Amino acid sequence: MEDVNGDVIQWKKLWQLISGIHYETPSAVVRDKLLDVSKELTDGLVQFRKAGSDKGSAERLQKMMKERKQEKLLGFATKLYQFLDIDAVQSWNILCFYLVNEYRGPANALADYISTESSMLSLLIEIWAYYSLERMVMLKIVKNLLEFYNSGSHPYSREYKTVVDKIGFANLRKSYIGQLESLVNETMPGKLIPGDMFNNQAKMVAWSERKMREVNETLHIILLIIHYDGIGVEEFARLFKLFKGHSFGRVQQYLNNGNEAHSDMVKRITFSELAIVYRALDLSESAGDERWIDGVIKALDGEIVTLHTFPEHGPLLLVWMLFNFRLQNRLDDDDLSSRYRQFGSRAIQLGVFEYLLAMVQHSTFNDHSIVCRVTRKAIFNQLGFLCQLFDSDGSVAQHAKIYDLLSELLHSPSIAAEFCKNEDNPVRSLFDTTLENFPVDFTPLAMIAHALASAGTNQNKYIHDLLENLPVYSEVYNPDHYELRPSAMNEDEFILAHDYVPFQKIGYVVPRGTSTIVIDKRSHTLAHFRTKFNFYAALHREINELLSDALSYTQLNEDRIQRITTGLRYLAVAVKRIHQPHEISSEMVHPTEMVFDILLKFKVIQAPPVELLAECLNVCAALVPLFEPEIYARVINLNILPTVNNANLDFKDYAAGTSFESSLIGFYLVNYEKNAGKYCILMAYLNFLKTYTKLGKNNVFGVELPGLIFLL
Repeated sequence: MEDVNGDVIQWKKLWQLISGIHYETPSAVVRDKLLDVSKELTDGLVQFRKAGSDKGSAERLQKMMKERKQEKLLGFATKLYQFLDIDAVQSWNILCFYLVNEYRGPANALADYISTESSMLSLLIEIWAYYSLERMVMLKIVKNLLEFYNSGSHPYSREYKTVVDKIGFANLRKSYIGQLESLVNETMPGKLIPGDMFNNQAKMVAWSERKMREVNETLHIILLIIHYDGIGVEEFARLFKLFKGHSFGRVQQYLNNGNEAHSDMVKRITFSELAIVYRALDLSESAGDERWIDGVIKALDGEIVTLHTFPEHGPLLLVWMLFNFRLQNRLDDDDLSSRYRQFGSRAIQLGVFEYLLAMVQHSTFNDHSIVCRVTRKAIFNQLGFLCQLFDSDGSVAQHAKIYDLLSELLHSPSIAAEFCKNEDNPVRSLFDTTLENFPVDFTPLAMIAHALASAGTNQNKYIHDLLENLPVYSEVYNPDHYELRPSAMNEDEFILAHDYVPFQKIGYVVPRGTSTIVIDKRSHTLAHFRTKFNFYAALHREINELLSDALSYTQLNEDRIQRITTGLRYLAVAVKRIHQPHEISSEMVHPTEMVFDILLKFKVIQAPPVELLAECLNVCAALVPLFEPEIYARVINLNILPTVNNANLDFKDYAAGTSFESSLIGFYLVNYEKNAGKYCILMAYLNFLKTYTKLGKNNVFGVELPGLIFLL
C-alpha cells in the first residue's frame, strides 16, 4: 500500500519516538516532531472529524480511489467510515496505516478477506480497535507532555516545555474542556436496526468503553492543566455543571453495572472528577483571589445545595464548606457559618472519609504519577484546613476512617516528608491526638507509623525515634491502681504519689511525681501520664495479653488481634529497613521474638487469625537478611512452609508434585483465603520466598524448590 497524503497522524509511532521509553531519539528530533503536530495536540480528539461533517469528503474518497485504481475497495471503504463514524478521507488514511502497521495477511488476499459479511465485520472491528488505540495514544502524549514538561528527571523535559509553552495552557484548557463536553454528551452514532452489523450490542458496549477511557484521560489532562495554571470562574462552572449533568460519571449508556470492569470505569471517572474539584478549590498553598472565590461561590452554590444523596456527594459537600470558610467574613457570619457547617455534617453522614479513602486507594491514585501526587496532595491540604478550623479540641479524630485516610495519604513520600518536617502543619493535630491517647487507642499510631516507615528512610528514622520516646502514657482512669494528688502548680493537673507499674511481665514504670491529666471522654475517662513511653513495650504487652487470652478463653479478642496485626505490620517494615543486627533496639527485641510464639500458638487452631499470622511471617522475612541461619531453622521447625520430602527425584517427579507437601500455607490458601478473596498469607509467603532467594544461600531443597512447585 503506497503512502497516503492526509491529515491523520500515526500517534503510536510518534509515541515510540518521543516518549523516552522505546528509543533514544535525539532531542532535536523529539522537539521538531512535537512542534510539527502542536496544532493536532491542541485540537485533541477534535482532529478526527465526524462522518458527514464534510459533505464533499465521500466524493473526494471516490475520486482518489479511482485515480489509484482501487475501486474494488470502495464498498469496504464506505462501510469503514460509517463504522468508525469519521470523515471518509481520514477513514481511508487510517485503513492504509492499519494495513502497513498491523495487518498480517498478504496484500493480494485483502479483497478475498472482505468478500463475506462475517470476515468483513471481523476486519472492521480490528480497524476500529486500531483507530481507538490511536485516539488514546494521542491523549497519552498530551498527558505525558504535561506530566514531565517541568521535570528535570525526564530525558525530554526541555523539549516538552518548548512545546507546552508554544501551545499555551489557556489554549489547552479551552480545547480540552470543550472536548470533554463533546465526549460526555456524545451519543452512539446511528440507530440499532435488527440485522445491522454496524450497530450490534457488542459494538455499542465497545463504543461506550472507549468513550469512558477517553473521558478519564481527558479529565487527567484537565487536572494537570488546573494544577499548573489554575482555572477561571466560567470554565470551572462549566466543568462542574458538566460533572453534575452526568451524575459524576454514573450516567452511562450500554454499560452493565454488574460488570466489574464497567463498574470500575464509572468509579474512575467519578474519582477523577472529584480530583479536579479538590485541586481547583485547594487554596492552601496560595493566598487565593477573593474575587475568584466569590465568583465561584455565586456560580456554584445553587448547584451544590442539591447534592446530598449519593456517597460521592460527601466529598463535594465537605470541600464546599471548607472553600466557603476560606473567606473569613463567611466564617464569622453566624448564619453562613451555620449553613455550611450543615454541609459538613451531611458529608460525615454520607461517610466522606471512607469515600475519600476508597478514592486514594484506587489504582488511579495509588502510584507514582503526578496525577496521583496532585490528587493526594489536594486531599491532604483540605484535610489540614479541616483540622485548622475544627480540631482544636481533637474532635476531628473521632470521625470514622479519618486515620485510615491520613495513613494512606502518608504513604506518599512527598506528603510524608512534609508531615515530618513541618510540625506546624495543621493536620499534625490528628497525630498529636494519637500520641495523647496511646496506647488506649493503639491502632491509629501504628497505622501512621507504618505509613511513614514505608514512605522513606528519613521518615522511618523520624517515626522510630519518636516511638521509642513517646511523650505520654495513657490508660483508662482507675483510682484503685494509683494515687493522684492535686498539683500545687496547676489546678488541672495531678501528681502521681507512688511509682506505678501498669503492665505485668514488662518492666515499665511510671515514676512517682509524674504530672498527670485526667480527661473525661464520651465513653470513659483517661489518665494521661506525662512521662516517656515506648511503642514496642505496648506492642509487647498486647502480645502477652493475646497469648494469655488463648490459655483462658476459646474466643479471642478481635480488637486485640487487629491492634497486634497493625503493630506487626509496622514492625515488619521497620525491621526491613535495618541493615545491621545491632540497630535493633532492646525494646524491639521482645515483640520481634514473639512473632514465633504467635505462629506456634495459633497456626493450628480452629479459625486461625490468618491476617495476623501473615504479618508474623512478614516480620520473619524482614529478619532473614540479618539472622538467616537462625530464622530459617525456626521457620522450618514451625512446619508452616511448603516442603519436598524426597531429594532423590528427577525433574519429572518434581514437576508432578511427587513428595510435595503444601503444609499450612496451602491449607490456609484453600480453606480460608480463597473463600475470603484476600490472600494475605499467600503474599507473605511469596515475600518470604523472594527475600530468602535474594540472599543466594542456594538452599534449593529447603526453600526454593518447594516454593517453585507451590507456584506451579
